[in-house]
Amino acid sequence: MKRTALILFAAALLIHGVSLPFMNIPYDEAAYAWTAQNLARDGGWFDLYGKSDLFFFPPLFNYIAALFIKIGLDRLYAVRLVTTLFSSAIPPLLYLLAVRSGLTARAGLIAAALWLLLPWGWHLSVVGMVETPWLCCLLTAVYFLQNAVERSSRRDAILSALAFAAALWIKETPLGALPLFLFALRKERSLLAIWGAVFAVLSLPLLAQTLLPHTYDLFFEVTTPLLWWQGFEIDPLLRNWGLLHGASSFPVPGWSETFTLFTLAVTALCVIAVPRDQWRDRFILRFAAGFLLIYLPFFMFFPKKFPYYLLPVCLFLLFFTARRLAQIPRFAILYGLILLLFAVPSLRQFGDRSDEGSFLEAFALVEPGARIAMTLPRKAEYVAEKGGLRPLIVPAEWVDCVGRADECIFGNDYLMTDPMFLMMLYCRRWPMGPESCDLPALTAAKERLTPLLKRPGFTLYRVEKTSAAAQ
Repeated sequence: MKRTALILFAAALLIHGVSLPFMNIPYDEAAYAWTAQNLARDGGWFDLYGKSDLFFFPPLFNYIAALFIKIGLDRLYAVRLVTTLFSSAIPPLLYLLAVRSGLTARAGLIAAALWLLLPWGWHLSVVGMVETPWLCCLLTAVYFLQNAVERSSRRDAILSALAFAAALWIKETPLGALPLFLFALRKERSLLAIWGAVFAVLSLPLLAQTLLPHTYDLFFEVTTPLLWWQGFEIDPLLRNWGLLHGASSFPVPGWSETFTLFTLAVTALCVIAVPRDQWRDRFILRFAAGFLLIYLPFFMFFPKKFPYYLLPVCLFLLFFTARRLAQIPRFAILYGLILLLFAVPSLRQFGDRSDEGSFLEAFALVEPGARIAMTLPRKAEYVAEKGGLRPLIVPAEWVDCVGRADECIFGNDYLMTDPMFLMMLYCRRWPMGPESCDLPALTAAKERLTPLLKRPGFTLYRVEKTSAAAQ
């Protein structure tokens, strides 16, 4: 079993390592890289409470990336290396958890293979973002939790708490799974006390920030007044399920919707097919079911329904799908081929870095010394730096510019943004709507912006200043 796990880790590391130079650069990745570089250059390793950068907190991902930057690695490759090392452990963890829970080795291998075939899983296993590193730590915590419960092992309880705390130090999302760990240890009072004490000590610096003056804390994503909790929505989750599997990238009209429904139906039938006795005897199936009962309703209510927020749900559903597919090998092969068919166009899309040339093209139109306001500056800064350019980019971040959008824009000579983020500058909440946006001010601002270059990811505008601003 351990040898198979090592082979899976080596295979995943090879696949992700080969992909590392070719993946496009999401904005969040560029922001994490910029934050890690600042940490490596300027210090502040213990300054959890003075940071006003959303991409710094929680800081463990940036801490590790900053160490690689310290030894001379490019900041983008530093964050990608951290992601690759963590994410390559997910396939073997899926295999180990499946086999230790009484599923067959074939089921464990199928779970690992399905993860490797998931286009967004592959993409987020390479680019420098926190979405797969925290999942790796969570799976590690679950693995040791199972050992602790089945063997009454204090050592495994401590290791589980360490891994869970590490997940929390990477991203706040694992906090929702805390009840599952406490419930699993409810009959082992001594282990529960040890697990709880270790976790409490390790997470105290993060939780303390909530009680002290701060900009960001572990509950920022759900408590910020910028979010508008409108109610229950399931349609975005269905769309995001298809996106994660590569449905939107398939060129044949109508097939994307069919593929989404097909994968959903297969997954649902695999969950339903679990016999009653296996719910009792298979640890990972019980834990996965509890995870889904917590996270699925949450993401139906959570206003920010980005596709990657659904990734952990897809991950834990793999155990159910793999268990059933292992019993019908021919359909498993057919299902894998269909997933691969839809994955290839997505992977090609993730490897498209042509937008970097568009940034350089835009900067070439700007005279030296001109100030360029950007709502999302970090990626453009990195591309310009690698292209040997030094444009004067002024961040016009949404949160900082709420209530003073004109000041953020019209004190500069140019604006580079896309329509959504331009609109966000004049809005108070997410998701955006007529009730939360100053549409007359947005319209007036657009009348003072002259488009110079339009590309799929942005438009470069020349800013028409008022006479007072020009002086």
